[in-house]
Amino acid sequence: MSLAMTVTQYRKARGLSQELLAIRVKHHRSTLAKVESGERPCPPGLEAELVRENWRFALKIADERTGGWISNMLEHCPEMDLHPAALKELMMKELHDLKTALEGLVLAKHIDPDQNRERARELWHEATDVIEVAAILRGVMEEHFNLDMPQLVKEHEMQRREMKR
Repeated sequence: MSLAMTVTQYRKARGLSQELLAIRVKHHRSTLAKVESGERPCPPGLEAELVRENWRFALKIADERTGGWISNMLEHCPEMDLHPAALKELMMKELHDLKTALEGLVLAKHIDPDQNRERARELWHEATDVIEVAAILRGVMEEHFNLDMPQLVKEHEMQRREMKR
């Protein structure tokens, strides 16, 4: 599903007019209408506001902009259980699988490069699984606990600069 379709679906599912969503994302209704109809690409400023509106837009935009390197797992697994407890269990499983794959990768010259390449491929897949589930878990936690994503981003960046992360 394209970003245009995602915006339209999101807006209609919440009973929002284009005018009301445009106000919420601080853009003109005409810009939003053109994005929804596919007449124009979504401007970066609107993308940022859509992400602030709902975390699902972040997944969609990241998927489109990175050519799937960061993928929107919700599109591939629409039946995914988004209950926080279910996501916690899935995250624990994915982290365990990643740890196992990481332990299996031996970075030594005497190891067969083809064998290590296969282990590296498995590690890549496990790391991708963790990234995809973590992105969804983060968004669900924001919704479930009514967390302020822009504020959390600022806090996280500050903690990183202060070497606390």
